[in-house]
Amino acid sequence: MKTLKFYGRKYSIFIVFDKVKNIFFIKALHNKTRRYSFITNLNCILSQFNVNIDDQTFWESHWELSKKDIDSFIKKSISFLSDKNFLDHLEKQLNVDRNCGEWENVKR
Repeated sequence: MKTLKFYGRKYSIFIVFDKVKNIFFIKALHNKTRRYSFITNLNCILSQFNVNIDDQTFWESHWELSKKDIDSFIKKSISFLSDKNFLDHLEKQLNVDRNCGEWENVKR
């Protein structure tokens, strides 16, 4: 697995992929509490990818994709996660999601 890391104010965001196993996902870590969640299927992320939400491929947080699609999603992810305005918006969404108790995983 390979990982690309982005830093927000309160969160670290990881693009994770494996082109041998054809897996792609995005994970967010709340830096203070060390709680994390897989956010690939968060609405604001899905909208950046412009995918059909009725396609079962995108229902789970870990996606099985072709190498070509993984490359495309990596490029798109780098683009929107490098945008400060989008990252600020994403962090607001992550705060809402985390405060609803959806973040049970803790990184030690």
